[in-house]
Amino acid sequence: MIELNTKYVVAVAEQLSFVSAFLGGVSATILVTIVVFTSQKKSVSWIVGSSALAACSLLIAVIASWRLTILLHPQVPKSVDTEVIDVLWVGMLLGYRSGLSQPAV
Repeated sequence: MIELNTKYVVAVAEQLSFVSAFLGGVSATILVTIVVFTSQKKSVSWIVGSSALAACSLLIAVIASWRLTILLHPQVPKSVDTEVIDVLWVGMLLGYRSGLSQPAV
């Protein structure tokens, strides 16, 4: 993987954290609204599944971005393995992308 500047990673993580939290909240709201007004139609169950997947994916992106922001802070008390940073980076981007690719969002 290409070595990324930590300031860049933190800036992206902060922005994706905000956007993912907002869109995850929207997805969760859609999910709860549709579950409350349940119907036996196949389209309703498809929308419920799509909203649930979007909300969970965006939550993963939020958590990964928070961890990136914390671990890349200049005054973190212990050294952080670059593999952990790489896994969190990929998890944040995949969670964000899969959350946005759901039609319910």
